[in-house]
Amino acid sequence: MKDILLMIDDKKRKGLYIKYFDESLYVNDDSLSFINKICLAYGSTRKGRIESYRYHFGNANKVPIWLIQDSCLFPLLAPKNKGNIWFNTKHIDSAIRINSYLTKVILSNQESVIVNTNIRTFNKQLSRARYFIEVIKQND
Repeated sequence: MKDILLMIDDKKRKGLYIKYFDESLYVNDDSLSFINKICLAYGSTRKGRIESYRYHFGNANKVPIWLIQDSCLFPLLAPKNKGNIWFNTKHIDSAIRINSYLTKVILSNQESVIVNTNIRTFNKQLSRARYFIEVIKQND
């Protein structure tokens, strides 16, 4: 699997923008279907990964999706929200507060993206996803 940094559904182009470590591309898919295909390649479904998260932590919204090893995608907003961005925990170097509703996310390739969310909300999602990886590793 190529290293995904982030993914954004592009409603105008009716596709999915995927930022990899060394390239970007569009695919004719939506994020939920694309994530499901990745999960299937590793022996489960997206819904199965969601069920796994809820097994460990109870019912939750904006559930992170563990893929493999240290890769876990987490949604910034509700997955079906048109402004949602999926981030890979593995490639988040840091997040910096710009103001009360904007956050600058520094990726592992030293690129950055400014997202329309509070730093606390971003860090909460990131922490949940990273903790999920730790729980999965403990059960290995």
